[in-house]
Amino acid sequence: MATIDFPSKAKERIYKQFPPLSCNEVPQIYEIKAIEHEMESMNEYHVLFWYRLLKNIYQNPLEMECDLVVKNQEVDHPETAILRRLEESEWQILNTSEKIIKKIQSQEIQPFPVNWKYFIRLPSGGTIEIGSKDRNTRLFLAHVIIGQLKDEDDRQAKKFISLLLEEAEKEERNKLFDPLKEFEKTDGLKVYQLFNVYRANYVSAEFMFKQALFLIGDAH
Repeated sequence: MATIDFPSKAKERIYKQFPPLSCNEVPQIYEIKAIEHEMESMNEYHVLFWYRLLKNIYQNPLEMECDLVVKNQEVDHPETAILRRLEESEWQILNTSEKIIKKIQSQEIQPFPVNWKYFIRLPSGGTIEIGSKDRNTRLFLAHVIIGQLKDEDDRQAKKFISLLLEEAEKEERNKLFDPLKEFEKTDGLKVYQLFNVYRANYVSAEFMFKQALFLIGDAH
């Protein structure tokens, strides 16, 4: 496992207390129960803000839901597939056929990320998933249920959410996710378009473009 350089002690504590699951730790079959605790406060921040914060703590998400885009063909409702990260540069393609997988490998079909997901281990032994839904426009959190949900799982999930909100307040106050600052530090040709007052549009385009290129080159 690669060494992680944490940007702060607080983020390191979150990672160690609530570590991410690896691909082989995710259960094959499970149910979920949505977590509503503090969702009103969580939704005060854009879903892309949460992506940047979680990526800052946990690196890349474990799963990406992707539209399967056929070259030179426009489809209103394309098929989707789940890409699960095996290692930093390797992905497993789920819930699709071998035929589609071969077309992805040949780049006849290109996976375009529309949602992302992390799986987080609670100290109590439970698991929660946190990610985006509705094409990266809404944040969701849920308990991963295998058997019976324990009261301690619920308490630990609330603690995890509380720590994330504390970090979100710090990030917002310090403006560490500042696209203009990132733009100024970028080498080479610089292009910046502001088409919406909310800065998430910039980081959304940056994220989607990078992930699309990454997945096209490394999907297996």
